Amino acid sequence: MMQVKPMQYYLTFMGLGVFFWLAFLIVIRLMGSSVFTTGNPLLLAVYILSIPLVWIVIIAIARVTNTPTNEMLVPMVIIDFSALLIDGLAVGFTDLYGPTHDQIAASAAYLLWGVALTLICALWLSYRKA
Repeated sequence: MMQVKPMQYYLTFMGLGVFFWLAFLIVIRLMGSSVFTTGNPLLLAVYILSIPLVWIVIIAIARVTNTPTNEMLVPMVIIDFSALLIDGLAVGFTDLYGPTHDQIAASAAYLLWGVALTLICALWLSYRKA
């Protein structure tokens, strides 16, 4: 059974979700259409390079928040849903991810990839010993 944590626990990870959303928005805007367009080979490279980056980020979050790595699944779910809520609004109602539909689609696909990747990694870590 899941243990209920203090509100500060949830707010910390929600805040991290907002932070990572903003960080990835900045990265996506800096790379722009030179990377984030459908069919771009550089986009594939960004996808692949994200795999080790996700592991590093999850381990860093675990250390900073003093959370055992095998207990990072719930925090990553909180971080991811916080970021996804903002993503949904940003993609649906703004052009924050780029000026063209192609760039927005490539950016949104990358963000979904990142969320799935973090959840897979956190799930895998949950089966390891602390």
